Amino acid sequence: MLMQRVGAIIILSSSLGCYVDSYGVVGAKFKLSDDSPLPRWLSVGSGSNRKRPEIEVIRYEDMDSEGRWKIRILVHSTSEIKEQSYMGVGWWHPQSRDRRALAGVYPAWFIIRINGVDEVYELRGNNRIWIVPKSLN
Repeated sequence: MLMQRVGAIIILSSSLGCYVDSYGVVGAKFKLSDDSPLPRWLSVGSGSNRKRPEIEVIRYEDMDSEGRWKIRILVHSTSEIKEQSYMGVGWWHPQSRDRRALAGVYPAWFIIRINGVDEVYELRGNNRIWIVPKSLN
């Protein structure tokens, strides 16, 4: 019975254009833009010859009791750092909360909390996101 349910979820997910990984049903994937600041909690060391890592943000469909998404951030390896994965939560920024049902309305902002650090991310419509370095208020 359990295997039938898992199979049904996988078939439904694939028919809806999303997929399942070991953390849950993936709702969206974003890349941190090259012109965005790096997350404050990420340390890549100093030095002018260090290559900037590529950062991917994965949002899962599962929500907790407070309406927050499960978030996974992948820091892809470079010659200086190894691949890293961080788990956290995300939710709509108050300035985007009322517009979230309107697909295609940009910019949109959401907050991601990793390691106790909250940062505002801006989505401009092409699956590229930027970290907003100052308050939106």
